[in-house]
This record gives sequence, structure tokens and C-alpha cells, in this order.
Amino acid sequence: MDDEKRTTCEIEDGKVLPCWGMDSILELESHRKGVVLLKIIDVNKGCVDRTLVAVRSGDHAKRGVCINYCPMCGASFYEHVHGGKAEEAGNE
Repeated sequence: MDDEKRTTCEIEDGKVLPCWGMDSILELESHRKGVVLLKIIDVNKGCVDRTLVAVRSGDHAKRGVCINYCPMCGASFYEHVHGGKAEEAGNE
């Protein structure tokens, strides 16, 4: 994370840059349960194409559930996750 603590999550080049609150709760090593940053690899380019945030807990501990917003700062990930605005999708 930068020297200055990020107050809200940002999306930059397809990657989620977590706010200080989310950064403090991310499970960096185990990836078993909790809030995790998923990396989607572009196999043709051999690099991380984008990242998503998922929660792994309860019935969804194995695969996890991608979330549309940061539970800490409230920043929306909807457009990043779904590729469109929430208004276009109806009442989601």
C-alpha cells in the first residue's frame, strides 16, 4: 500500500486497490476463509488481467462469493464485476 492510507477502494487498470480498512482484513496467505483478493490471469499475456474481491465463509467457504462493494468504505465494484452500471441491470 502507498505511504498514504487510501480512504476508499479504487479500480486502476482492472485491479482493485483496497482502502486501508479492507487492506487490514484481507487474507493474504491462506485464502481459506474471510475476505480475499482473487487474481484473474490472462493466460495469453501471462499477467494479472484484473482482480475481484470475494468473501469465503459458511456455505461458500470453498468457492467464495464475489462482492459488489467494499464492506469497509462502501465503494462500489459493480461496474468492475459486471461490466455495466447497476441502473442498466434493473433493480440489483
